[in-house]
Amino acid sequence: MHRLILLGATESHRDSVQSNVTATASATFARRSQPRLSRKPSNQLSPLSLRPHVLARNRIRSWQTPYGCHVIRSLSQSFPAALVERWQDVLAQSVEESTRAGYGAGLLRFNHFCDLHRIPEVDRMPASEALLSMFVSSYGAGRVAAGTVSTWLAGLQLWHAVNLAPWDGASLLARTRKGVAKLAPSSSVRPPRDPVTENHMHELRSVLDLTNSRDSAVWAVACVAWRGCCRLGELLCNSDSTFDPSRHVERGCKVKRGHAENGHQFITFKIPWSKTRRSLGDWISLTQTADDVDAISAFEHHLFVNSTVPTTAPLFAFCTAEGWSKSTRFQTVSRVCFDADAIGLKFGFSEGAM
Repeated sequence: MHRLILLGATESHRDSVQSNVTATASATFARRSQPRLSRKPSNQLSPLSLRPHVLARNRIRSWQTPYGCHVIRSLSQSFPAALVERWQDVLAQSVEESTRAGYGAGLLRFNHFCDLHRIPEVDRMPASEALLSMFVSSYGAGRVAAGTVSTWLAGLQLWHAVNLAPWDGASLLARTRKGVAKLAPSSSVRPPRDPVTENHMHELRSVLDLTNSRDSAVWAVACVAWRGCCRLGELLCNSDSTFDPSRHVERGCKVKRGHAENGHQFITFKIPWSKTRRSLGDWISLTQTADDVDAISAFEHHLFVNSTVPTTAPLFAFCTAEGWSKSTRFQTVSRVCFDADAIGLKFGFSEGAM
């Protein structure tokens, strides 16, 4: 079931809410695009040229060790350096960018642990099973969820692979991970979030102005995600700079319209990428419903109100005074989160959980 957060905004302050959210979202993405120094001691490492200050998602590829440097130099004697570098890039691309960001957090924790206990650089890769086990025991047991430790170790394993280093994670590490899971604090596991109900959708509909191009796009996204059983990330790009036609559905995508045997209208369109089928994409199917939460009506209304948006734009882009703008996942969630308490309902995910 899908997790949406509804906006509670009165007519009198809708425009100010929209402008404030847009400005906040833009500023947040500007900050996210640059690495920043953390004030937390656990996030600070000893200065070293092997570990440049980069975004978390780039650490797998950018952070090096003496072992990795030696192996790469050796390979470069047999193969062109550009070919070796390309191979490393391909290895790093084996996981999604968002996954690499989580993996980068594991690299940070591991190297902080090594700094704290004065583990020499030459011993950090290949990391011994004892070192890996003591790391997760110290930084994981009783502190974080077992899934967090699994992410850290998966990141370290990929880091080893990118640097062509053997991975020494066997029975000792497996046993240690079981102990970490047993000791995980209850606070490390989030309780299940409430699902979005039809009542939530009606409340959202009541506070949106469907003569407004952006509200029409928001309503269409909400209805398509809810009725079409798909993820927001499969309908929207993360930011203005991340739109990729091979990953994100375009306005000019092929849309099939028809009527079922019972007379109900249906619409299907293909998304180029899905979380389960990856680059094979998938078909989103919408069927007409006799209520206010009709995804087909919402979808067609969005296409009509935003008819001047070019076919090469994202499907849920909307018209603006300057031309058109993308409906990004972060901005959409920020928009509906901004004044959620006004409705007085409990629902959905938070901005940080996208």
